[in-house]
Amino acid sequence: MGDGQHVWAASEWVMMIRNCFVREDGDRLILCSGIPPAWLKMKAPMSFGWAPTPFGDIMITITFEKDKPNVAWRGKWFSEEPPIEVRLPK
Repeated sequence: MGDGQHVWAASEWVMMIRNCFVREDGDRLILCSGIPPAWLKMKAPMSFGWAPTPFGDIMITITFEKDKPNVAWRGKWFSEEPPIEVRLPK
């Protein structure tokens, strides 16, 4: 980006990675919709979290079983678990 040591530049990168793993859509959480397909092709386990959301904190883990991705999450919800959709790229 060419912005060197600006704090806002670093925060933009953190927000981008967060949005790869979790984002809000109204009253629900959308998981993994921004994961680059190249990351999935490596078939290496990956995780993200604890990440804050309006519903509480979430940790997301992607593992592979017989070359198929398995998305799991744990939440520390403020009340009840919100609706959650997993949208891995194809």
